[in-house]
Amino acid sequence: MILPMIFKYYKPNSIIDIGCGIGTWLSAALELGIQNLQGMDCNEISEDYLLLPRKYIAIDNL
Repeated sequence: MILPMIFKYYKPNSIIDIGCGIGTWLSAALELGIQNLQGMDCNEISEDYLLLPRKYIAIDNL
């Protein structure tokens, strides 16, 4: 995966993902220890499909 390679050189304290969908990148960042995460998407996504808890994803039409 690409995030571990990036984190070798720079590990952020927080991540925002605009257009996060089901939270693929956010989930990977959470697994790598980033706790301050926020995703945003314009489509409501069923809890069944999310890869991380709903609290990390806001629904809004930018």
